[in-house]
Amino acid sequence: MKNWFSLEGKIAFISGGAGYLGSKMVECLLDQGATVVVGDVVDKKPEEIVSETYGRLHYLKADIGSTESMRRAFQRTVEIGGKIDILVNCAFIPVKGASPKMDGEGQSVEDFDEGLNGCCTSVYRCIKEVLPHME
Repeated sequence: MKNWFSLEGKIAFISGGAGYLGSKMVECLLDQGATVVVGDVVDKKPEEIVSETYGRLHYLKADIGSTESMRRAFQRTVEIGGKIDILVNCAFIPVKGASPKMDGEGQSVEDFDEGLNGCCTSVYRCIKEVLPHME
């Protein structure tokens, strides 16, 4: 019987794939047969991200806050897999100085802008930079 959810032959890039949520996404994509490239600022060996890599997990140092860093990461992913089929945006840049009450106290406009960059602009940056590599 055909596995309709098979990702064999697909190349996935996951930003933030070394974190808890990202590593679970890595695990799921690997289980379905994809080759996965993790881009993260956290230095981890593939076997530190998930217990079973199937020989299909690769790690790249990548910073979602930098267009050039993401451009290099996607180019390297294409070198690894020949293409990119799947993009998972899981990384974020934490907001400095944010109050648990979210009342803005202790947070500068610059901190807020950096938070927007981490939560919104970085997603756009990744999509814009990966599109030329997707079929």
